[in-house]
Amino acid sequence: MNRSLTVAIAVTVTLLIGCSEGESMQKQADVSAVVPTQADIARAEEISPADAALAGIYERSCKSCHSLVDAKAPLTGHKASWDNRIAEKGIEGLIASARNGFNGMPAMGFCADCNDEDFRALITFMAGRENGL
Repeated sequence: MNRSLTVAIAVTVTLLIGCSEGESMQKQADVSAVVPTQADIARAEEISPADAALAGIYERSCKSCHSLVDAKAPLTGHKASWDNRIAEKGIEGLIASARNGFNGMPAMGFCADCNDEDFRALITFMAGRENGL
């Protein structure tokens, strides 16, 4: 291999590494913008829907993941965690994710008897948007 080709390959590899590190750093910055505080975590563990029927569904089906930061699910009441999801998918897309499953969340999100209106109400509550999305 001639020296010019070796130098060209080295420069290309260096540029590619730099670009991927830049993208990684940007993703880390985006994620850190939505990292919940201890107050957010405490709130997620304590809040529940005002409607008794919805609260029952939330307690048995949603709370186990959406109140624990280690579950990697967006925390209940942590608007910043939900903003990206709402912007990306909209409420209909989030309902579809609940119905069909998404990443670690199983289809129907542990609520075999939920319908789309239940999911809409639960997502609206968890996203901290009780007045609507």
